[in-house]
Amino acid sequence: KRYIMSSVIFVLILLMFLLNGAIKSIMFGAIVCLFFYMFKYKGKNTLYLSVLYIISLLSFLLYKVFGVYKIADYLRRIFFTPANLFNVYQKYFENNFTHFTHSRISKIFNINSFEGSLPKYIGENVIGIKNLVANVGIFVEGYLSFGIIGFIFSSILFVLFIYVIRSLNLDNRYFGMLFVYIYIINTSFIETLLITHGLIVFIIFCWFIIPNKKRNER
Repeated sequence: KRYIMSSVIFVLILLMFLLNGAIKSIMFGAIVCLFFYMFKYKGKNTLYLSVLYIISLLSFLLYKVFGVYKIADYLRRIFFTPANLFNVYQKYFENNFTHFTHSRISKIFNINSFEGSLPKYIGENVIGIKNLVANVGIFVEGYLSFGIIGFIFSSILFVLFIYVIRSLNLDNRYFGMLFVYIYIINTSFIETLLITHGLIVFIIFCWFIIPNKKRNER
């Protein structure tokens, strides 16, 4: 019954992926969760690195033989694009911090500094590519809001998140969900992370539903 239910859920996630404009994080999250659930915890580090090397080699071969760079594009987005975007944001907002007036909350008080979303503004007006949405994470948002102080504050929030997750004492098989959120933290502002990507709901879900080590011992 568990395998049937898991298969049904995966199919539903696949449908969600296809019906939401092919949002990569949805499919990425489903695959990662399955990957970490299926294998023993001790061998996951080695397996993860092995898969990463294989994917990198495969992307290189596909580009050389067929001129296809789709896989390489995913790897670039995960490992190289965040650092490049941080450089763009750092240069643009140096000594010109937003003080959180880019947020959705600021729109409620009518003090928003940007029309539309800030990532889209940066993508189109700073980087200069039409319809580009330059998503960055909470660390970059902290810096562009209040400089080094904001960066430190974002780092404290991240440590607090890790502390809460560790205190939940989750079963190792469910590490994939935490891994996905570590990726999302690097690509989403704090409001998007907490509400749109459901970090608050995730923590509540972990607290009451997802098995932890103490429950398994019982």
